Amino acid sequence: MVFAWLLFCMWIVMPSGAILAQAAALAGMVIFVVFSQFLHNETWRTMGLDLRWFVPSLWRIGTFAVPAIGGMWLAGRIAGSIKFSARAYVVVAAFYFFWALAQQYLFQSFLARRLRICGGGRVGVAAVVGVMFAIIHLPAPCLAGASLIFGFVAAFAFYERPNLYAVALAQGALGAAFYGFLPSSLTGIIEGGQGLLRIPFDILQQICRL
Repeated sequence: MVFAWLLFCMWIVMPSGAILAQAAALAGMVIFVVFSQFLHNETWRTMGLDLRWFVPSLWRIGTFAVPAIGGMWLAGRIAGSIKFSARAYVVVAAFYFFWALAQQYLFQSFLARRLRICGGGRVGVAAVVGVMFAIIHLPAPCLAGASLIFGFVAAFAFYERPNLYAVALAQGALGAAFYGFLPSSLTGIIEGGQGLLRIPFDILQQICRL
């Protein structure tokens, strides 16, 4: 139900640009998720919000993220499509970390946890989360494909050593590399959103000029 509501928010409510409708839709989803976790006696540790598994999780997901970032940088150098300075890349990745933290909280702390509680194994949970993460990033095919891979890797790493900060750091660094290094013909152009979405996109547009 939460995933269906997320699709409704992202594909219907957000593009409308109606700020009150956007705020109400997001608030309703947050209230439902937090209330559900309260009823299930979730803890900071099970939700991945403490620091216990930070280093092991960062090490695991880093073995995927670092080569991927290097590959995107190399592709950008060859194609002449690098859009960011080194300083802008770091700032974009840091800014994106907070947006990634919200995404991973929903997909890992809530959805992946529910799939695990229902008896899902590590690979199965990671596969389902990867598919859901890809669907939410449609209709951009390249972004959806990258989201499928990262969603699987993130859920696989989170399953045994849950830490949202490590996963969000990896997503922030990968997301900045994806948009900053690869050709816009593959990634699409970062455009301003509507309503509440305009705020983060406008900030990103300014960061990209650093």
